[in-house]
Amino acid sequence: MEDLRSLRISAGQTQSRVAERVGVSPETVSGWERGKSYPSSSSRLPLASLLGIPAAQLAAALPAQEHQPGPAPQLSNALIDLREQAGLSRREAAELLGVGTVTIRNWESGHKRPAWPKVAQLAAVYDQDLLTVNDALPQPHEDTPLARLRKLAGLSAQQVADTLQVSGHTVRTWERGEQRPPVTVRFRYAAALSVPRRELEGAMADVEPPWDLAALRWRAGLTQHQVAEQLGTHRQLVSTWELGTHQPRRDTLVALADLYGVELRCVTDALAGQGRPAAELETDVVGDPTWWMPTVV
Repeated sequence: MEDLRSLRISAGQTQSRVAERVGVSPETVSGWERGKSYPSSSSRLPLASLLGIPAAQLAAALPAQEHQPGPAPQLSNALIDLREQAGLSRREAAELLGVGTVTIRNWESGHKRPAWPKVAQLAAVYDQDLLTVNDALPQPHEDTPLARLRKLAGLSAQQVADTLQVSGHTVRTWERGEQRPPVTVRFRYAAALSVPRRELEGAMADVEPPWDLAALRWRAGLTQHQVAEQLGTHRQLVSTWELGTHQPRRDTLVALADLYGVELRCVTDALAGQGRPAAELETDVVGDPTWWMPTVV
């Protein structure tokens, strides 16, 4: 694991440059690197951005002795930063998200991890993208089936990433089930882990968080822009589907299922989780003899 000094050098930054961009003195930056002090909550996000790394990676690079006790505090601090950056108190955030203040505190302290629908809501309320919010959340401690296969092969996530020519972060999102490895890399992925492809596919199937539309898209390895381009529509419309403020048209449901590589039922269930009954969605699609006809989204 690289320390803060190594990350700064890798990013081609001097202590003076970091200090200027973050708004502190060079002595303060030196103190962070030597473990004499710890970046404040208001400094961590701009520091991570300057170094070109996720907030979680920055937190992991900070000296362990400066971390406060408790479960995954270095990750929960990043979530507090996002809330404060949005100008919200815990009570205000709780009201907007429809949860209690204790729930917000549990997410921020690392005691609990929000389900996927709530992650999407957090992103909307804090005016951040899903990846930023996800990076700020505590990471699960229990190994997933994909992570176990990797460890049985005696490999680190970064070693697998180097073999597949992707980032270590990407491999970890595959292991957590937040994205699904593209079909084009699965044969090489299985070879890297020294397992048959069907065993890799089985491990992928075992990673099943509660899906919503955003999670299905992440699992397919697509951005909102890419989905919009494939469907001939706008990214903003895709975002409204994922937030549950608008519903896709009947023919679009089928197109989304094809695009995400899942059964139609998965898409209707995801939408049902956002407020519309699955039976109603299935009736719309199956009961309409013209549902398969191509129309403008």
